[in-house]
Amino acid sequence: SVKEEEDEQDDDEQDDDEEDDDEEDAEWPAEYRIEFPLSFGFYARANAARKLREIRGRPSFTASKFVTAAVVGVATGTLFYDLDYGDYRTKFGLCFSNAMFLGLSGLAGIPALIERRRCFYKMRGAGFFPTSSFVVGNFLVDAPLTALEAVVFTNATYWLSGLSASVFGGFFLIVFLVAVSMTQFFGAVAAVAPSSQIAQPAAGLVIVLTVLFSGFIIARKDIPTLWSWLYWFSPIAWGLRSLLVNEFRYAHTYRRRSSGVHTLPGCEDASISDGECFLRQYDYQSDKIWFALGAVVLAAYTVLFSVLQSIALDRLRHDSYAPPPTPLVVVGPGDDDHAKRDDDDDDEKDDDHERGHHHHQ
Repeated sequence: SVKEEEDEQDDDEQDDDEEDDDEEDAEWPAEYRIEFPLSFGFYARANAARKLREIRGRPSFTASKFVTAAVVGVATGTLFYDLDYGDYRTKFGLCFSNAMFLGLSGLAGIPALIERRRCFYKMRGAGFFPTSSFVVGNFLVDAPLTALEAVVFTNATYWLSGLSASVFGGFFLIVFLVAVSMTQFFGAVAAVAPSSQIAQPAAGLVIVLTVLFSGFIIARKDIPTLWSWLYWFSPIAWGLRSLLVNEFRYAHTYRRRSSGVHTLPGCEDASISDGECFLRQYDYQSDKIWFALGAVVLAAYTVLFSVLQSIALDRLRHDSYAPPPTPLVVVGPGDDDHAKRDDDDDDEKDDDHERGHHHHQ
């Protein structure tokens, strides 16, 4: 019948259109059919270059950070100037202040991170780069700057206070790891919090808890069991532990056994050194493994906080004008023709409808 022939003809035309679509899609290379066709390293380098341009645009801010590190370092070194061999309690306080200063200095940068977040939302929504490349690119620039700050601060502090010269490398490493891990933590807070008015108090609360349960203000044995998990979580505690083990267990200075030292409580064992005896007085871990373990944990914190920051930036949007990123839709060269034909078909249907309406009237 005529109707069956028309149906068969429509089916044939539909099959031909599908074949044409497949051929047209096949003409597009694979790199044009994915959201981010270039390598991850390309996007990370692009974000690092952009971060460098921002730093060059505000040299006074960067210079002020190094000046602050130098001034505070010299002040700390003169405050703890040339400590005696047996003044181990004061050296505990020196290590504690070194673990805190660079680690907590990133708190003041939270408002700037939240301000930069608005620009990130726009670029990420437009498909400029994957979120993880943004975090990695910024880290590649921030980490060397933090290392330079640590060089300035530790050199100003270490040599004035009279700590053991043979273990300066380990001292610098731990101070640097505490600083970068806390910087990434503040970045994660800035990505999660809707505003700096919320981010800074929240970060401040975490700082108070990590410092309070670091093992210096409250000895480890005196921390209630309910709060002991904060002692093991605190990056400041891991940094302090590693700095103390580095000074009192790895330095040649404290490997000897002095008769006066071993009259202290808990130091009667003839096999322990002076450094181990000093650490036992305040219930600090004294095994050498704690230095390496602290370095590994702080490095893991850096990675963990970076991942959390990337997830938060990718999933959360705190500004009404910045919708979450959506995958790019690739339009083939023939899609415009198909869309035009569909529009023409719709127009013809509308015309038929109008003619039928007039005829009915």
